[in-house]
Amino acid sequence: MDTSARVSAIRRDGDALLHAAMQAPQAQVQTCGDWDMRHLLRHVGEVHRWCAAIVRSGAQARQPHLDGPDADISIEDLAGWYREGLVGLCGVLGEAAPEAPAWTFSTAGHRNVGWWQRRMVVETAVHRWDAQQARSAGSAEPTDADVAVEGIEEYVTDLLPRALQRASMALQGTLHLHATDDVQRGEWLIDFGADPPAVSAGHAKADTAIRGPSSDLLLWLWNRLAGGGARLEVFGSADPVTAWPRLAL
Repeated sequence: MDTSARVSAIRRDGDALLHAAMQAPQAQVQTCGDWDMRHLLRHVGEVHRWCAAIVRSGAQARQPHLDGPDADISIEDLAGWYREGLVGLCGVLGEAAPEAPAWTFSTAGHRNVGWWQRRMVVETAVHRWDAQQARSAGSAEPTDADVAVEGIEEYVTDLLPRALQRASMALQGTLHLHATDDVQRGEWLIDFGADPPAVSAGHAKADTAIRGPSSDLLLWLWNRLAGGGARLEVFGSADPVTAWPRLAL
């Protein structure tokens, strides 16, 4: 995805998240622990503004998190604050060159705006799904396939080492992920015997294989589909599927 496509995806999913939240502002977001819709809006709005501040600064130093509005703010004012941050983020990311330097928390050493563009695409898409699922179980729309493939690539090549470290756990063997709706980019092999785990693209034999739509694979990686979900097929050892819920970012 290029910059224009990424910014369009952020705006599309960001708007859809807000729409779902306003339709059910009292709903509990069960995929995010004890959060409700107001907490979800504040979280995503804070992340959007934090990212915009990092990119705008052009510095290779972490910027402080920006706190959201008070908890007793009206839902209408919270929505306005969230929307303002979404529009601001899209403007900042749309004007910046992907190769421009920026601080990141990448474990793979990426230190540029392009990393944040992809990070915000995936962050917003997953939380849009959370909001729609909280509004009405089973009503969440699948993630766009291009977004989902970028999200899977991000997770396995960049975020996985951080998640394993935070969980103080190690996985064994190899895992093959196969996104059935992308024949060109949709396969990855993860070797947990390397430190950090080694990832390669393409088809390969593995101890465990998980195949299905890219949206479901992404949501499984982010612990949104317990046990793998109905549309994912698991072959071989079930150990990674059993252990995966312990991973968190």
